[in-house]
Amino acid sequence: WTKDKQKIKSTFANIKKRSLPFWLMSFLEGTRINPSKLKDSQEYCKLHNLPVLEHTLFPRTKGFVATVIGLRNSVDAVYDVTIAIPSGPMGVYDFLYRLALRKGLVVHLHVRRHPIGDLPKIKSEITNWLHNAWVEKDKLLKEWKKNNFNFPNSRIEEFKIEPMNLTEYVQEFNKKKK
Repeated sequence: WTKDKQKIKSTFANIKKRSLPFWLMSFLEGTRINPSKLKDSQEYCKLHNLPVLEHTLFPRTKGFVATVIGLRNSVDAVYDVTIAIPSGPMGVYDFLYRLALRKGLVVHLHVRRHPIGDLPKIKSEITNWLHNAWVEKDKLLKEWKKNNFNFPNSRIEEFKIEPMNLTEYVQEFNKKKK
């Protein structure tokens, strides 16, 4: 974080100065989940008196907090996208291999839109908001597994995975929410 902090602030300043359109995707767990990393995350949570999660790694908050503060006046919302794969977690190479060979892959997405004005303005409160969002995400994934790999109270849309379809899906989701 110390190395990246100034670079991130500079990037945000450039985006705002030039009024550049952008999408910023951040994977707050910092890595892909596996049993060893989940155990390490749970031990970290116990040591720091944080909620212990079963289905996600505890989020890294500094970059997210910097993003919310740095881009608050440049974005309308934060999208919380939960990605679940019924066949189980897979490495990036397996994922890309399946896509390249067009073998097909079932991916479940749960999207929540949080208007930026609803997020707290103080660093510690943004951190708490994010912790709570991850507790909810963990509960959502538990329900997804319990509910035969279906997110509760969700509509189901099927689409073929092509480059940029995730972006198009979120754009369509945004249109329907307004």
